Amino acid sequence: MTARVTTKSEQSNTSSPNPSDPSDPCLHGDVEECLKILDDFFLMEQHQQEYPDGRRGLYRTYGRSLGGGDCEGNLCRLVDPCNEGAQDCRHDVYDNALAAIYLTKRQHFKAARQILDTFSSLLYPTSPVSPEISFTSLPSGRTLTLLGASFTQHPGRAGVYAGMVDGAVDVGNNAWVAMAFAHYASAVDSACYASVARDILAAMGQATSCHDELRGFMGRLQPYPRLYRSIEHNVDMFALARMLGNETIADAAQTFVTSMWQQNPAYPRAYAVGTREAAACDASIRLEAPVPADGVFWTILANADPDPSHHAQASAFGLQADGFREQDTDNIGTRAFGSELRLLNGVRFSSIGNGIQWENTASAAMALKRAGLNISFAKHALASLTSLLRRYRSIPASVLGGNYAAWERFMFCNPNQNCPEHPGGSDTGLGWSYFRFPHTAATAWTGLALMFFNGVEDANPFGPLAKPLPEPIPNPSLSCLPSTSAPIAQTTTSAPVAQPSTSAPLAQTSTTTHPASLNITLTAQPLPDPEDAEAQCARLDHCSHLSGACCPTKDGVMLYCCSAQTTSIPH
Repeated sequence: MTARVTTKSEQSNTSSPNPSDPSDPCLHGDVEECLKILDDFFLMEQHQQEYPDGRRGLYRTYGRSLGGGDCEGNLCRLVDPCNEGAQDCRHDVYDNALAAIYLTKRQHFKAARQILDTFSSLLYPTSPVSPEISFTSLPSGRTLTLLGASFTQHPGRAGVYAGMVDGAVDVGNNAWVAMAFAHYASAVDSACYASVARDILAAMGQATSCHDELRGFMGRLQPYPRLYRSIEHNVDMFALARMLGNETIADAAQTFVTSMWQQNPAYPRAYAVGTREAAACDASIRLEAPVPADGVFWTILANADPDPSHHAQASAFGLQADGFREQDTDNIGTRAFGSELRLLNGVRFSSIGNGIQWENTASAAMALKRAGLNISFAKHALASLTSLLRRYRSIPASVLGGNYAAWERFMFCNPNQNCPEHPGGSDTGLGWSYFRFPHTAATAWTGLALMFFNGVEDANPFGPLAKPLPEPIPNPSLSCLPSTSAPIAQTTTSAPVAQPSTSAPLAQTSTTTHPASLNITLTAQPLPDPEDAEAQCARLDHCSHLSGACCPTKDGVMLYCCSAQTTSIPH
């Protein structure tokens, strides 16, 4: 059986949705009512890990299914991801860092501290760990292991990456965790929590820094290293370093961010996504990649590129139809609640793909307000978010129906012509999609945006902080950390092979010992020969509309349709 297909153009002929209302009470005088809805989501509704001693840990990335719609076959059967087993039940560190920042700004310090104390237990090992994944000579004097991207519902252990939903140690995710510690330490005047932020920054600065003209920081560390440099990760590093007063790291990250301006000829009014990874600190630009929305709007929100003319040009590009601007209707929710069909305004995840991604929409609205650019769109986007908040008492990752199987079938549909009504969520264009689940990150970003639009300047997670951090002291109180620190294991183990990722093409074989004080070896996996049958477009369903070699091309580029074959759903 085939799915019942209703295109967006057909939908517009059968209904006339009204625009979202920028006079929503949440935006004009009654923001506290909406913030209390968000508080309830985090304090009472969204599930957290449970420890044997009764402590609560990290929040789930996604809540219970909001329904995938009504279509034939199984393409709309949207099952709760945590009902499918441990490896599908994501507890992403990025989402939890955002939740901790939101809770801190709302002065729910106990709830924020639960998240941060869980992070601490995963950062500071209490049993021997390999030197390949551990860091010493840090401000706290403790041994540190950085965080993998996503844990299961079962409590994790510091330095143990096997068995996670995603064990990749990304610079961006860990920078967000450190920013959460910095915001909390600023709010409660804690030298101990500030020391955690400083430890994380020092570790990443040691292990991933580049010293060429572009400077900046590479994307991923052991045990699954990647050598690319990403604009988004460097925006995060810039903001964190600025919070902590580390001008050297802030300047290096800012140099990389500003160097990405107009580096992709296909997008002359935007920032390139980053570099390739044929070797450590590869300076060649990834020209095949689309522009991610966060690479534009987070740069503006963090002021990581200080040139306002770049902000104006990049935001103008982003708010065009061929940039990120998108309009959706919540057909499923409108039918379920019997309410008026409204046109929702927001942004896609990238310059390709389909459907509004609400996490990026909230951060884009904040960026536009900070820069004083296109405030009308920002208010309409925020009004769309608050209408969803009132309907769902959280913010879904997407309002579009369908499930993973639908996304696999329709991922390359043209949204103006042949996308079905339920296309499989909001397609990022980068090898994964977002579905109709309450989304921790999107919900936290919406809360920060509501506060920011109502005069709370330090609701900007990229800073500056409301109060300066406590100064480092020679022997800081470390009562917020696990009680004992692990010795580094005396025997080393060989590094695991780098995992494939959808975030960057794999590169030719290159092994480089980084000139840092740590013994860290970064290894990239070899690409297949473009002449091999395995590389041919026709062999792969999602590349079959192309001809010749795709995975990689003759130029050594791994196209995004390659990673779409087997990828799971990362953050």
